[in-house]
Amino acid sequence: MANTHRHLLGDQDYVVDLEIASATVLEIGDLTCLSSSKAIPVSSVTGGDAATRQAAAAAAFAGVSRSASANGDTDNVDIDTGGLVKMAITSGTYKAGQMVAVADSGTALKDQEVVVTAYAARAIGVIWRNMTAAGTEVWVRIFSRTFGPLALDLDT
Repeated sequence: MANTHRHLLGDQDYVVDLEIASATVLEIGDLTCLSSSKAIPVSSVTGGDAATRQAAAAAAFAGVSRSASANGDTDNVDIDTGGLVKMAITSGTYKAGQMVAVADSGTALKDQEVVVTAYAARAIGVIWRNMTAAGTEVWVRIFSRTFGPLALDLDT
């Protein structure tokens, strides 16, 4: 998918600057995870079935990439860790408050698409406004599991 700016609203204080491995390709608008303190696209999360990949991606979810990185680049990338973003979704009608997970092709996670989920362990955000007419994009309030309030371990 081409570089697509997705940020709609939200405090710019929620942008983090992350390292990226030189062999990692990241496009603007990619959903990202944190792996070994570096940004990776969610499609790099592998193993198991779709539910397993979605849960693993949600657990390490960093946010949405604001900058791109070509193969061989070593410059840090900016990641939106909160706020509202516009994400691709399968055509349909959606309600505010529905949780969303990273969409899966059946063999891999999709870097720039979400899907409705009933499971909080797979969720990376919630739909922010109703879509009563069928559409292929939704406003999503993202929740970083690595940099936002959900990163806090309140049990310790």
